[in-house]
Amino acid sequence: MLEVLDYERLREIDLFLRQLPDGEVSPRELELMFSAMLVWLRSGRGREGFPLAVKGVRCARKLDDPKLLRRMLTARGVLTANTLEVGVAIECHLEAMQITESLNDEVLKGNSLLNLGLACSYLSLDVVALKCFREALAIARRLHMQSGLPRVLECITLCALAGTLTGLGDYRAALQAARDCQTVGRKALSDLEHSQKAQIADSIAIGQCCEVSALVRLGMYDQARSVARKLDQGNAAGNVREGQARIARAELAAATGDPNFAIQELQSLIRDPTAKHHRRTAMASLVECYEALEWPDAALSALQELQAEIEAARREVALEDLQRVAGVDPYEDKGFEENTRSRIANYRIVIDGTGARLSSKLHYLDELAVSSEIREGNEADRAEHIYRVGALCSLLAAESGCGEELCWLAEVSGRLHDIGKSSIPDSVILSARALSDRERSIVHGHSDYGARLLAGANEPRLVQAVAAVRHHHERFDGCGYPSKLRADEIPFLARIVAISDSFDAMLQSRTYRASRSISMALQEIERGAGSQFDPRLAGLFIRMVNRIQLEVEDLRGHLGQQGRSSAAVRTFTRLSRLFNETSGATL
Repeated sequence: MLEVLDYERLREIDLFLRQLPDGEVSPRELELMFSAMLVWLRSGRGREGFPLAVKGVRCARKLDDPKLLRRMLTARGVLTANTLEVGVAIECHLEAMQITESLNDEVLKGNSLLNLGLACSYLSLDVVALKCFREALAIARRLHMQSGLPRVLECITLCALAGTLTGLGDYRAALQAARDCQTVGRKALSDLEHSQKAQIADSIAIGQCCEVSALVRLGMYDQARSVARKLDQGNAAGNVREGQARIARAELAAATGDPNFAIQELQSLIRDPTAKHHRRTAMASLVECYEALEWPDAALSALQELQAEIEAARREVALEDLQRVAGVDPYEDKGFEENTRSRIANYRIVIDGTGARLSSKLHYLDELAVSSEIREGNEADRAEHIYRVGALCSLLAAESGCGEELCWLAEVSGRLHDIGKSSIPDSVILSARALSDRERSIVHGHSDYGARLLAGANEPRLVQAVAAVRHHHERFDGCGYPSKLRADEIPFLARIVAISDSFDAMLQSRTYRASRSISMALQEIERGAGSQFDPRLAGLFIRMVNRIQLEVEDLRGHLGQQGRSSAAVRTFTRLSRLFNETSGATL
């Protein structure tokens, strides 16, 4: 097993392994690849291990060794998550889980579910992650009861579950998971070897941090202080444990009358270059701290900084992936680590006039759009939403007399209209309560961010689509956002997207309302004509939908058929089926 190496030495090993002919890689060399990938990950440079992960999967397939292939798929899934290619990352973990099922190994299946959940959590798909963790927990508990196996999987899963439940705002369930994690972990410590003991100790410490956070949010301050003292006595060393502990202490201080310490601690953690893993969590806690102190300007500023952090990370990755699509491989650049940022800032994709390159870029952007949608739950149905909206936009453009090019642009605009949701912090997009004015302003920023992300593709043919994405929340009466445009000031494609998106959204259920029938949704479109929607387009849309209903049996199924052939949607449909076929544990 490789230990943490200096960067240049790790690059040499990585390059040597990547240059080996695929058909000549031995099982031992595959194990070395796996170790190198782990070191890349632990050193905070996970994305640089991605090319090696791709090669590892390729070589493992040639060896026809299911267990090795499962390990390589798992490593590739983890490293791909660092590139935010959601569909690919989750597909790797799903294939790894299929292999474990063929091996009839419940331990491996539980671990695969845990890894799948961690990948989803890393990609802000917390609702999906929650299902994965609950399934893994059910397996872990069953294994312990039936075989008396050490409770390592159960402890680590409970730790992950506690963090996810806290992020989703289910603080009582998070509190129970955090306490169960510590109880199970302490019982397991005596039966484990050294390497596993360290892992369990980490989980126990993080469980204590989650317990403090949950207790604070439940207003149980005396108990939170007691747990925090134990955390201090345990000396939570190590980057992960120490960062979590600092956040927990700051949250407690903010809630119990020491806001200055809390703010200083969180700001210090945010600036700490060795604590990048905790930066977003600390920023989210800082927002909560300012809100509790009723400092609205500071809260808004911190929330905007958090959004900017998410935007910057996703834009950097998106532009880098678009470079790869355009034929530039940044991983082959010797000075990649040193000049990545300047290259991304200055790079402009060269358009070669062929449709293949544009198609590849749109495929990548589609995946990002799908992942932005399914963060809110109901994975398969929400994933198809963007394709239904795209189909409706294309049909409405044709209905209004547009040519083939404009109909295509309307479809692209509809599919990518909410791609900017990827910039909205989890605490906002997953909130079950009514949003504050500050949070609403963050949500309203998603259309502008989505337009900037799409503009980053630097495709002249997409100029009108960029405008449609930016302005699809404008209202015909001038009361929309971001620019309060009215009537014909609103780009034509944006007016088309506004109607199509609103209609399909009404057909979907939400946490705050049930789904509406097609006839009720059309009535709402008619009511909004002239105020929310372009009245001419609204009339055309209503007639068009009524006509299509006479031609097809299932309108939504008909509109979403292109989505079902999409790799990203197929992945999330498989996820839905996975959870429908299994019964998970409940806390």
